[in-house]
Amino acid sequence: MINNYSACIFYEQKIFLIVNSEAGYGTDEIMLSFGYSENENGTKKLFSNSSSAPSLYMGSKGNYLSVAILMQINLILLCFKIEKQMFYRI
Repeated sequence: MINNYSACIFYEQKIFLIVNSEAGYGTDEIMLSFGYSENENGTKKLFSNSSSAPSLYMGSKGNYLSVAILMQINLILLCFKIEKQMFYRI
C-alpha cells in the first residue's frame, strides 16, 4: 500500500486500486494485471479480522479475488464491504 492515501496507480500492464478510511480504520487494495494469454483467477481475497477495516475485492466465477489476471481490460465486478458508516476514498 502507498502512504495510507487513496490512489489508483498505473504500472506497466497493472492497475492498483486502493481504498482508505478517512477516519483511520485502515486501507485495502486490489490489483488488475493485464497482458496474459487467457483470463485466470488470480489471488483469493483474505478478509481482515478487524470488522472496522474496509474491504475491496473483485467477484469472479463465485470467488472473491484481490488480484485478477486478465488478457485485456474487461468488465470487472468491483465489490466494497464496510462495517462502519463513514467516508472512504477509492
